[in-house]
Amino acid sequence: MKKVITYGTFDLLHAGHINLLRRAKELGDYLIVVVSTDEFNWNEKQKRCYFSYEERKKLVEAVRYVDLVLPEENWEQKLSDIKEYKVDTFVMGDDWKEKFDFLKKYCDVIYLPRTEGISTTKIKQDLGFKNWYYHFYELKGKKYIWMEKLMRLYRINYIQKSQWGGIRNRLYSVLLNAENIKIGWNIHIDNINNIFIKRNVLINSWCKFITGGSPKDIAITIGENSFLGPNCLLTTVTHEIGNSDQRAGVNLYKSIKIDEGCWLGANVTVLPGVTIGKGCIVGAGSLVNKSLEENYMYAGVPARKIKYLGDKWRNTNNVMRSIFI
Repeated sequence: MKKVITYGTFDLLHAGHINLLRRAKELGDYLIVVVSTDEFNWNEKQKRCYFSYEERKKLVEAVRYVDLVLPEENWEQKLSDIKEYKVDTFVMGDDWKEKFDFLKKYCDVIYLPRTEGISTTKIKQDLGFKNWYYHFYELKGKKYIWMEKLMRLYRINYIQKSQWGGIRNRLYSVLLNAENIKIGWNIHIDNINNIFIKRNVLINSWCKFITGGSPKDIAITIGENSFLGPNCLLTTVTHEIGNSDQRAGVNLYKSIKIDEGCWLGANVTVLPGVTIGKGCIVGAGSLVNKSLEENYMYAGVPARKIKYLGDKWRNTNNVMRSIFI
């Protein structure tokens, strides 16, 4: 039995996909289709799909030319798939021409012509899925929601600049299931399922929350009445130290927790495994690499204690004004 394998995202399944699968099956007796997972698409391609991986998998399985569907989780698995499933022919669209020629020592490599006039990108453009709607087609009830659909839900057709701030906060409140939050421009959240935000939180522009690939029990939690200044970075992902060939070794994941009432100045970086205690203030540009005691002011690289703040807020001195924003 001659086995054929191909790879792809297969979002918004269309005639071009079907033509490729049909021609691939004609090259053998058994067709294996490897579909990119949501995590792989985002972590490696910075691309979100309209349909989730499970939905795309079901669509591809329903095509009569397909015998087996597998998940694609990294670029390197192509060779291991070929060896494990004893593949005879590797097939891709000709937009990948020569990119996988290194596999020719293990099997035949064939690049098939694409169907002219159709692509997933073109379909999205024709349907009006515009890039400026933010790349936030995030999960709500385990189904992807385009920002455009949320705008239709709230009957938003034309947005004046003065109105957009309030509308954006409403949309994020829905996506994050949070009450009375305020969100600045260009926030990056790579997995909305791994971030929990309580009520009355302000997240300023350009903040980034990196949890890509983290297990479900690893998360970023931000307590109520907390304030994050512009361009803060919180990441739950780090690495073991590898050997001299590659110092960034196996991925490690640790949760981050910011307790209620905290204030992080601009450009603060919070590393995996950190808990920032209730009522803390962290100065602009600080690096937080270990947990902080509640009701203290911290600043520096790495962050160190500056002074005890007590249980209530008081106007402080010039030290405060010089290191915070």
